[in-house]
Amino acid sequence: MSEAGKRDAAIKRARHNPANHYEEILAAGRRWLTRQTPGVYVVAGELFRFAIARNPEIEPRERRVMGAVMRSLEKEQLIVKAGISNRVRSHKGLSQEWKRTRA
Repeated sequence: MSEAGKRDAAIKRARHNPANHYEEILAAGRRWLTRQTPGVYVVAGELFRFAIARNPEIEPRERRVMGAVMRSLEKEQLIVKAGISNRVRSHKGLSQEWKRTRA
């Protein structure tokens, strides 16, 4: 299986695991993003902190659910990839930075 196929399979597993609270995190992230000014840069960790602050009972079993959330928001055209962040660190020291696209 290719690397992209492995990634897509892992994202699908994280998305469909009920213990990850995918739908709740996606809805909270969408609300948070629509309040941001178009052009602002965000990372998944910021969105995750907002979702948890609003719903403290949500504790996803796998943090990789944020990959599925961010890809869904990208498909909705709320965000686009904007490079690697040097202000927020994630796994292996890198974090994907996203740019808010529309109002």
